[in-house]
Amino acid sequence: MKLYKLKKIVEKFENGEKVRGLHVPLYIMQETIRAYYILSSGRPYEFITQDMKNIFDKCGIAAKQKGIGWIVEQ
Repeated sequence: MKLYKLKKIVEKFENGEKVRGLHVPLYIMQETIRAYYILSSGRPYEFITQDMKNIFDKCGIAAKQKGIGWIVEQ
């Protein structure tokens, strides 16, 4: 269910639409799409940007702290 929310954000980014409450640069949009495909294949995703953490928080996906960044495991 939580990946479903992330998928909706990814679909909006792919269509060039804006997501309400998220003001992110193009790089973060591309990274979000990459993260979705990694997570949907069952692999963990590691990142260090606060923008990505905010997107995962908006979707209700828990990110655990790992070193200087975070990791999301499905």
